[in-house]
Amino acid sequence: MPETEIITTDDRTLVEARIAGLSRRQVAERFHVSVAVVRAAEKRFAEDASDLETERAIVAEQLGRIAHTFYDRAREGDVRAAELMIEITRRKSELLGLDAPRTLRLEEGPPEHRPSTTDRIEAALAQVAATHNGGTADTPSADDVDKQLN
Repeated sequence: MPETEIITTDDRTLVEARIAGLSRRQVAERFHVSVAVVRAAEKRFAEDASDLETERAIVAEQLGRIAHTFYDRAREGDVRAAELMIEITRRKSELLGLDAPRTLRLEEGPPEHRPSTTDRIEAALAQVAATHNGGTADTPSADDVDKQLN
C-alpha cells in the first residue's frame, strides 16, 4: 500500500517560499514535504495551470513585489527607481504576454468568388460581340457585366 503523506504546511507558505526564490526541491526539503506537494500548491496558487504557467505566475508575483518596492521612490522623483520600474514592468509584460499582438478570429466559410481580370475581359468582349451581332449571341445581361466589371 502506498505511503500517505500528511501535509501540515499550507499552500500559501509553500508558494511564498517559491516566490522568495527557493527551488521546488529546496522548499520541499525545508518544509519536509515532497516536490509533488510543492508543485500541487503552486498549481492551486496559479489556478490549476501547467508547470510553465505556474512558473510564469510565480515570477510575475516576484516582479510585482519588486516593483512595489520601487514604485513610491519613482513617484517621489528617484530617476533610478523609475528606470527600474519601467524595466520590471516591461519584463512582466513580456512574461505574461501583454505585448503580444491581438489575434484575429476569422470566420470559416466558402471563399468568395471574385472574377479574375481575364473573366472581366471575356465578359466585356462578350458584351461587345453581342452588341455587334444584334444582341443574338448568348451573352450575360448588362447588369451581370456591370457587376463583373466593378
